[in-house]
Amino acid sequence: MLLKAADDKSAVVADLEGMAAGLWNIWTDSVTGEILESYTMLTVNADHYPLMSRMHKPDPKLPPDRQDKRSVVPIEPADVDAWLYGSTDEAFVATP
Repeated sequence: MLLKAADDKSAVVADLEGMAAGLWNIWTDSVTGEILESYTMLTVNADHYPLMSRMHKPDPKLPPDRQDKRSVVPIEPADVDAWLYGSTDEAFVATP
């Protein structure tokens, strides 16, 4: 399920297990005039998280100190409104 704010700038992806922070935008292609929707999930470095650091296959071409592991930014259910409708400062506090 995707919950998005009225400003179409922030969004939360939700399921029964949890929620993740993201950004959402609706825009018009200047060449074709097509209306497009874009969405991205925010991520953080997960190198030091015991579980999440094991989620990506290592790149054999990179040394161990360059193996950047990423994880989505989790949002607690109680913080969804702050992320979707709050100020930038309130959204920052809502994300770990």
